[in-house]
Amino acid sequence: MRKGSFSMVIMDDKKTMDFHKFMTLTGTKRVSMARPEYLQEQLGLAPGIISPFGLLNNEAHNVKVYFDKDILDEPIQTLHPNENTHTIFIKTDDLFKFLKQIDFEPEIIDL
Repeated sequence: MRKGSFSMVIMDDKKTMDFHKFMTLTGTKRVSMARPEYLQEQLGLAPGIISPFGLLNNEAHNVKVYFDKDILDEPIQTLHPNENTHTIFIKTDDLFKFLKQIDFEPEIIDL
């Protein structure tokens, strides 16, 4: 298994990820999209179906979770339930409760 830390950024799919801004906001030195084998190792998931629910598989707890503040205005989040053929609608507050229940403390950033 690869050592180190990983980041999961949850943001509106209409927004473009600004890697440089992310690095500045989080103090991360190097950022790239995770390779498929790392996604499988850390979350038990394949590219295209990544969601916070995959954190259930992250026994090492080495994934830091970030939410872009813009999506937090929405009372409901829509996410894949670890497969991209379905969508789950979950209250934003309930999503944060779920993350806390599985011992992940998300950080809110302004991308």
